[in-house]
Amino acid sequence: MLARNRSLVPTILTCAVTLFACVGRMKAEVILPDLPPGSQYQLIFVTAGRRDALSEKAADYNAFAAREAALSPALPPGLTWSAVASALDLPARTNAANPADVTVYNTHGGKVADAGALYSGRVLQDAPTYDQYGSLANVFVWTGSTPQGEWDGAGALGPLAQPYATIGASQVVNGWLNWAYSARQNYFPLYALSSPVTVPVPESSTLALLATIAFALGGYAWQAERGVRKGVRTIF
Repeated sequence: MLARNRSLVPTILTCAVTLFACVGRMKAEVILPDLPPGSQYQLIFVTAGRRDALSEKAADYNAFAAREAALSPALPPGLTWSAVASALDLPARTNAANPADVTVYNTHGGKVADAGALYSGRVLQDAPTYDQYGSLANVFVWTGSTPQGEWDGAGALGPLAQPYATIGASQVVNGWLNWAYSARQNYFPLYALSSPVTVPVPESSTLALLATIAFALGGYAWQAERGVRKGVRTIF
């Protein structure tokens, strides 16, 4: 009986860890940047899922990033997601481009890099250390890249699919893309970068409604002030 109970311990511990992870994720929140209507930005997150670095094709890592993004309904819809990763056929800066006029934010509302500066090699403003659910993810990440988003090294080192590929550290602002090396069969997350997001501009009908409300409030305020001047109490 005791042996049977002991055999259940690993299962119980596994369930407990899974439960706590789910609770932590439920409490997490994706925070989008507060920008003026019409502004553009990109989102970057660390995938909650993990994989190996055996593929030579950037498209395989892009598909993984897209599947991870689809798991979070809190992310803006209709975006294309690319892996910030240098495979043997494409470097990261080409595969997951950061246009010169688009700023990058993490999924907790923090500005990661100024417009066009994600692959500048400079220290980031904020670390891309949140996953697609807004949960903190202080982990190593497959990148295969230099700080400039290019192929790293030669021979057995560097790009994904090489025997030893580059990993970044998501919680740091100076080694997020290039921190160390790891054997390609190990499992790590990836960075996913969105296509540019445009902050919605209010529709003309919405603007008209707001103008009507503002006009009505202005009329009430004028009448109230007029009533006070005549010694009449105005009740709303």
